[in-house]
Amino acid sequence: MRPTSMNILGLQYEVKWTESDDSGGDKLGWCDFSGLTIYIIEEQPKTALANTFMHELIHAIHYGMGIKSTDEENLTNRITNGICAAWAENPEAFKWMASMLVPRKKAKRKVSNAKRKKISKRTASTRKHSRRR
Repeated sequence: MRPTSMNILGLQYEVKWTESDDSGGDKLGWCDFSGLTIYIIEEQPKTALANTFMHELIHAIHYGMGIKSTDEENLTNRITNGICAAWAENPEAFKWMASMLVPRKKAKRKVSNAKRKKISKRTASTRKHSRRR
């Protein structure tokens, strides 16, 4: 399922999947920093679609971190291509990494009835001994 929004460094971006570049250009995607919107052209091969998505994500990270470069487009292309190639060749490593980054809810401890009775007895006996005189 493709994303419709993303939180990137505390900024909530909307992700819009579109049929064409409304600016009349030949972009495959673009990141609107003022509107916090990432646009992705839908009609691309799967690998190009993933690459374009990552590319725009990296632009959003640059913006969120205040990274300014005179060579940002070239840098973004190279980083994107490197990450996408590493991910394609090592999907299990990225699956593992994702599992390390996702916060998990703590499981509630189940207390058995027998243990609950022990705890109640202990609490009651502690109360008896801790009375003030």
